[in-house]
Amino acid sequence: MSNATATQLVSPSGKKLVVEYLDVAPEIAEKMLFQNPNNRDLRGRWVDTLTQHMNNGAWREGTGEAIQFDRKGNLINGQHRLHAIIKSGKTFPFLIVSELGLDVMRVLDNIYGRNVNCYLEMRGEQNVPSLSSALKILWMYKNDRLTGYGDTIAPSNEILGDLLDANPGLCDSVELGLAFRGQDFRCDTFLMFLHYVGSEKHPEKADEFIQKLSTGAGLEVGSPIYVLREYLMKERNSAKRITVKHRRALITKAWNAHLKGEKMNQLNWRSKGKTKDRFPSIMVDIVGLESSVSTEDLSSKTVPVPKGVGAVKV
Repeated sequence: MSNATATQLVSPSGKKLVVEYLDVAPEIAEKMLFQNPNNRDLRGRWVDTLTQHMNNGAWREGTGEAIQFDRKGNLINGQHRLHAIIKSGKTFPFLIVSELGLDVMRVLDNIYGRNVNCYLEMRGEQNVPSLSSALKILWMYKNDRLTGYGDTIAPSNEILGDLLDANPGLCDSVELGLAFRGQDFRCDTFLMFLHYVGSEKHPEKADEFIQKLSTGAGLEVGSPIYVLREYLMKERNSAKRITVKHRRALITKAWNAHLKGEKMNQLNWRSKGKTKDRFPSIMVDIVGLESSVSTEDLSSKTVPVPKGVGAVKV
């Protein structure tokens, strides 16, 4: 098949793109892949499957499935097919669409079922697994769904991408949290998220919370961080574990007390029963604290806890 002349198309809204049919040989595929700086991880088995189809005659042409480039010339869709062309050593005609908008990749991620990790990798983000998790928690927080751990409603990659663009400091909080993962206490992504929202108004308090909780260094008896760390360390070694929601509630209560400069004798949260506690609100500023938090007494509640993990008293 000979190459057709490229055609420029203009949508009713004025967006332009260029469309052409092109015989893609292995050497052309290599050049196209060179324009692929931040694409998602390559799935070797899928490349092998496509290569087999190309070699045994099962590859179908003319499906309309395009190899796509944005207006900066970056490859945003088609890397597996291009790798298969190189591996097969054969030439195949493909529809090539270029000059696409820079935001199209997010839409493609949703259409092709790419998860947010793939999307973040294609953006060139670092620490993707942790960043992805912390970003989803931030979305839950912004949409009043923080207590809905495990619900099936999930934001699109486009929404999460916009959220990260508006909150770039989350990347720094994730990097800080990962710096303490070699300690005896594992800093999870909820703590990374909490550090970010807390550091917007009180960065020193947020740094102290995540650092001392992770390392145990410099903690005083009666400190909310000390009580929380003791609880979580005991729970970690218990045969029965508390739920993710329960853990997040305890972390939030300790953070709130730390932000207010309060001392603490014990840390509990009742998750069941007629008198169960509300999930505590996360305090982000010292001004107007009483209106932003559940009114339960931090030192007077009791809660069913894992065997071998009682209410931590100091």
